[in-house]
Amino acid sequence: MNKTATAFIGEGELPVLLGFSYCEGRPAKLNGPMEDSHPAEDSELELYEVIAMPNLNGGFEIIDTLSTEELSRLEDICDGHAVEDEMNYSEQKADYDRETQQENRP
Repeated sequence: MNKTATAFIGEGELPVLLGFSYCEGRPAKLNGPMEDSHPAEDSELELYEVIAMPNLNGGFEIIDTLSTEELSRLEDICDGHAVEDEMNYSEQKADYDRETQQENRP
């Protein structure tokens, strides 16, 4: 799933727009029929663009100019956004499921 986040680089003076993809992992399922079983899968995050936004008129790509440490820090920010989105989705789905069950009761 493609997502975006915002962050600051340097000493906090340059805002950047982060483009990344995130795929939620899943636990292993080893019991039951063979065709329904699968190994555990780790979540995957790929930071594919970092656009410097010095003003509201547009920005420019800078991912190739960032240090490994800076990229790692930005990936951590993306991961935090993705996990937060997952938690929000899970909460919303649970709320929806509860409401649907209550509506379907006689």
